[in-house]
Amino acid sequence: MNIIAHGFSKIVSRNNTNLTPAQLEQFEGTFRYFNRDESNTLNLAEMIAALASLGVVYSEEDMNYIYDELVRDYGAVTFEAFINLLVSQFSMIF
Repeated sequence: MNIIAHGFSKIVSRNNTNLTPAQLEQFEGTFRYFNRDESNTLNLAEMIAALASLGVVYSEEDMNYIYDELVRDYGAVTFEAFINLLVSQFSMIF
């Protein structure tokens, strides 16, 4: 397990109590799988693939917008940004 991602997962799990440990583990595994260059960030293609693997699919235009917003807010699509995006997506479902 990537130490940086592991540290963020502990912070996220404490701060976002609406995530179950199983969800957090799944999201962390997805992030690590698609972060193939081990940069601890996802590029646009990696983010799209990671989200699609979790059943989150948007139009190309929407994905570009989401990616740009995450980069603007976090500097890159970090694990923290990815988790916060998923928290917002899955909280709308439940």
